[in-house]
Amino acid sequence: MTKGPGARTFPRLHIFFTHYCYQIRTSPHHTCYAIPRGVVPEPELHYFCKPSALRPATHVIDFITAQELLADEPACQTLWELVSTQFRTRSKFLAVWAGARFVALHRDADGRADGFLLVNAPVNWQIDYVVVAPTARGQGVASALVLETANQAFLRGVPYVMLTSKASLRPLYEACGFVPVTAAETLAPAAPAGSTGSYRTLTPKG
Repeated sequence: MTKGPGARTFPRLHIFFTHYCYQIRTSPHHTCYAIPRGVVPEPELHYFCKPSALRPATHVIDFITAQELLADEPACQTLWELVSTQFRTRSKFLAVWAGARFVALHRDADGRADGFLLVNAPVNWQIDYVVVAPTARGQGVASALVLETANQAFLRGVPYVMLTSKASLRPLYEACGFVPVTAAETLAPAAPAGSTGSYRTLTPKG
């Protein structure tokens, strides 16, 4: 952990972000966010990608371990602030950190982190968060983060990369090689040969 005036060392990512959560909650400027009553959340789609080749990205992306992120406290703070303002799901984010293994990271021309993608990697990879700073949006940073993650999965022989995201972002993920499927089709077992029972097979929604 990089140290400086007033800096503290946190041995685990969960403790680090819990610290920032406490700071934000106790700040006099803290605001609690909630979905207004009557507002229907945007539907989400489940996506998967089977990496089969390297694909060029438009930006240079660092692909590091979660532990390596700890060495960059400003980047950790930026990530926490982006998650707090864009997703407003701090408790879920803290739970996700328990399985986070890799981080795809974009930096601006001055070396400041402004784009993040988190990967949970038991066997297949699960993309849990993709966040980009407002100053870096509209420049293809999100696509580059996703493409580099798929490239790294290909290089490591990962069978599949999966994610869940808003339906409105479907063009972005499809352009990166992901195919949307329904939750039922993803989880339901295939019908045994000769069976007339009620089964659904895994059929991508094209």
